Amino acid sequence: NSAQLLLVPSDRRTAEFATRKAIGASVPQLFRLALCESLLLSAIGGAAGVAAAHWLVPVVVALAPLEIPRLIDASIDIRVLVMAVTTSVLTGCLFGFAPALKLSRLSVTQAMKPATVVTSKHRARFRSALVVVQVAVAVMLLAVGSLVVRTFFTLLPASPGFATASRSAFVWSFIGRQFPDAADRRQRVGDWMERLGAVPGVTAVAVGSGIPFGDDG
Repeated sequence: NSAQLLLVPSDRRTAEFATRKAIGASVPQLFRLALCESLLLSAIGGAAGVAAAHWLVPVVVALAPLEIPRLIDASIDIRVLVMAVTTSVLTGCLFGFAPALKLSRLSVTQAMKPATVVTSKHRARFRSALVVVQVAVAVMLLAVGSLVVRTFFTLLPASPGFATASRSAFVWSFIGRQFPDAADRRQRVGDWMERLGAVPGVTAVAVGSGIPFGDDG
């Protein structure tokens, strides 16, 4: 979207830049002005995206089930910010370079003539292709986002498929150098199970691996 916004206004600013050039602005000055405006616009777009993500992450975390592994760690970290800044700068440079170069090289005589905007076939094709890509990506993101949201709200109230009431699970592990003997490990596990089974209110004890919805083996 920022790229499209960077390309469209260039044709409308020919008279403005021609006037600047006529009163003494140099080509490097005009180029820097147009490129800085492109970078500023792309930076505003990137900042808006980061701000929206910063606002939405706590909302998603608050709505999500607590059973999702590492849910509490969900946040915008430095890698996300670096990616946002890099994308914003690259967008401003890539799509702002051509308009900036064109505006800075304007011929004062041609630019000041009251004529309609003439767009080359190559430029028109490029803009049409950009619009097609823009709409296609927007539709794809909307479709995928809708499916994710639909799946999220479908699974939110659903049963996991097995009984969870009055059941507890905890993760434990042996450190190999402390318990190198396999028979000793089996004996200790058996002792733990007997002690847990003797706790009032406990009806059954089991040992397993690959707990459902767990991220530990």
